[in-house]
Amino acid sequence: MSQLSQYTILKILSDGAWHEVDRLCSSLELSAAELQVEVAALQTQGLLLEYRDGSGYRLAEPLILLDREQIRAGLSASLRDSLVTFELHPSLDSTNTRASCWLRDGGSGLALFLAEKQVQGRGRRGRSWVSPLARNIYFTVVWPVPAGQPVAAGFSLVTALSVVSGLQACGLPGSGQLRVKWPNDVWLGEAKLAGILLELHGMQADRGHVIIGMGVNVRLPDHYRQLIEQPVTDLFSQGTAAIDRNQLVVAILSSLERNLVALQTGGFEQFRNRWRELDALYGRKVEVSGPRQQLTGVARGVGAAGELLLQTDAGEIRISGGEVAPSLRALSG
Repeated sequence: MSQLSQYTILKILSDGAWHEVDRLCSSLELSAAELQVEVAALQTQGLLLEYRDGSGYRLAEPLILLDREQIRAGLSASLRDSLVTFELHPSLDSTNTRASCWLRDGGSGLALFLAEKQVQGRGRRGRSWVSPLARNIYFTVVWPVPAGQPVAAGFSLVTALSVVSGLQACGLPGSGQLRVKWPNDVWLGEAKLAGILLELHGMQADRGHVIIGMGVNVRLPDHYRQLIEQPVTDLFSQGTAAIDRNQLVVAILSSLERNLVALQTGGFEQFRNRWRELDALYGRKVEVSGPRQQLTGVARGVGAAGELLLQTDAGEIRISGGEVAPSLRALSG
């Protein structure tokens, strides 16, 4: 089974028209039996294909694939001109892994890596990120940090706020229910919509980089949800039939650029009120679990450096995220 073949089929069928089996087989250099296998694989990923004798196959609903030139054209001039690398792949192990390899091979500067599918998508704390083909958004931004300058306090939190702002700018149904969960998850209502994985690279060298990986659930098929051990949701569930993922990527990137520049020049304090407005766990009883600690208390927002404020029986405790943040979950009662 070929991920490239599946992607090529989608490119052909994305026009919404009927495509005869013989012509598809000829274009793809597949037999009819092999084509059936690929179509079945697409079906398992939540892509609905219709078949009709004499007409062939077509997509049952509109599908807009990611488009490198459309995304690039939508970016601000400053962001577009600063990109030294911009890659869009049909399939990758993970966009963060690709970014790490690029840096290890000598890459430097602002870079963007997107994929229509990840076969080994990575989340926080070693978890996998479910990444079906052409259903969601998976991308990684490599953000350069000047020599001798540490990563700005609150970087992780501001990244989550940027996802919320970008999605809200698109005016999607349900965007008023978007929330953030410390340190960098994005919720829609009471379920996870987007995850962020930050990794540091070369911070002791002449120039460091932050690898910012993002996964946003746009349309997550039901059987994929069963693979995830927490409540999850997607944008489609809010009633939006057709979502142009290219526009979502542009909106998130634009918000991310604006906010990270502001963070680097003015610090995290300017974002604290916004975090408080969107904080999904403020005032709720939570459990914080880390390699060396497990605490229970009431979440009281974040401090000036983005640290979690936890009110416990022993008083207020400040918990820093760092490169490996503790796990945070709400408790009933």
